[in-house]
Amino acid sequence: LKPTEPLSLLHVTPPFEILATLQVIPDLARCDILQSYEKFILNEHLFQALMKLPIAMRKE
Repeated sequence: LKPTEPLSLLHVTPPFEILATLQVIPDLARCDILQSYEKFILNEHLFQALMKLPIAMRKE
């Protein structure tokens, strides 16, 4: 890395987007939504991994 090169910023998913994504998962209980939300706001990599799954597999 050269000192003159700008650092790339990490993508951070806004909390409202995480919550909206969890709310569209079919039959996901409210307590599971809250539990998952707590994990995803702390770990962007987990959320990005979830987004790579087909929607039918996201509940599992």
